[in-house]
Amino acid sequence: MTISPHVQIRLSIWREYSHHRQLLVAPRDRGSSRLGLGAASDFSFQEELYSWHLREDPFAGIEDEDVRGRLQEKLHELTVVKQPSERPLAVLDAFVTAAEEVIASGKTELAPIMNPPHDDENDPQKFNVLLAFVRHLKWLSRCFANRPGISVSIR
Repeated sequence: MTISPHVQIRLSIWREYSHHRQLLVAPRDRGSSRLGLGAASDFSFQEELYSWHLREDPFAGIEDEDVRGRLQEKLHELTVVKQPSERPLAVLDAFVTAAEEVIASGKTELAPIMNPPHDDENDPQKFNVLLAFVRHLKWLSRCFANRPGISVSIR
């Protein structure tokens, strides 16, 4: 089993920002000194609603490198460099479905907790990290499912 103590994922839930006032923004042309050529309503601003910083590797209990790689790629579809419209909750739900299939197939093992509450070498605490991750993602999906303008990002 491969456990990476350096894996840190930050998952964020975003919504479209609603302006209380009309804003003016600078044009994209750096050579122009004129401001106010574009109204902010032409752009998509996002407001972070929820953030979760994982310090555990959610893929730690997956022995098969190919399976781990496929799940990591599916999660990477939520990268923050993509437009919000390209990372809706449906993409998160597709990852959850794929992860549940991996769990159901028995391709996951119990992984030790990286920072256990007590240091007992005779009784290491272990759990299915991917299952815990999936349950949390399903809860998030249920919480934000009916809200308009929601997107998800992974950093």
